[in-house]
Amino acid sequence: MSEPTESFSSEELLEKLAAPFPPSQVKWRVGSTSKDKTRGLPLAYVDARLVMQRFDDVLGINWQTKIEETPTGRVICSIGVYVQADIFNEWVWKSDGAGATDFEGDKGGISDAFKRAAVLWGVGRYLYAVKAPWVELVKDGRAIADHELDRLRALLPGVPEREESEPEAANEDEKLPERECSDEEKVYRFAVNHIETWEWDTPDELRAWFKEHKTDLAEMGNDFLTKFKEDCRRVAAKIEERIADGL
Repeated sequence: MSEPTESFSSEELLEKLAAPFPPSQVKWRVGSTSKDKTRGLPLAYVDARLVMQRFDDVLGINWQTKIEETPTGRVICSIGVYVQADIFNEWVWKSDGAGATDFEGDKGGISDAFKRAAVLWGVGRYLYAVKAPWVELVKDGRAIADHELDRLRALLPGVPEREESEPEAANEDEKLPERECSDEEKVYRFAVNHIETWEWDTPDELRAWFKEHKTDLAEMGNDFLTKFKEDCRRVAAKIEERIADGL
């Protein structure tokens, strides 16, 4: 592997990797829903191909990945970046994993592990902080109504704010006062967004992830951790419902 022809400081490198994507390239999926599944909280994400392109655009050929499978079937993706700094020039690796897959024709686990490792480099991390309102759902709560998408894209960086003449959402539940989140709440929001957007195969996979990251999750403090455990139980119940429905 050749060395890069252009070098950045570590700060510049991370800034370029973490730059927002064009809002039109960001996709949305359903997170939490109302009991009747007519309204839900949308969660933003990007495809793995866009993440790959981001590394290509910033680093050219000077990045690489390694994929491993643990004895329990967990897929681990490591992303290596050649970093040139004042005191060293070397490969730096960051890794994360996805749950068990059968590894035969199913690339979902590899793709998810790759995107999770990319978040450690800052790629798409800003999407976890998007404060999206409740929106109208269709298809029995499985999809976001098309007319809601413009409103969601307007929440993303790079989109000008709406003109004052445009109507605001009338639902008072959606109008939350702006405030600065504590560090503990930021950890909580990040974790909740992760468990609701991740493609869990079984409740046991979610429980295994919780145990693996228990030390990191403790940083949200006891109050938020108690609340987060309830969120995990809710997501686990949704997984069981999906399995029972054969989805």
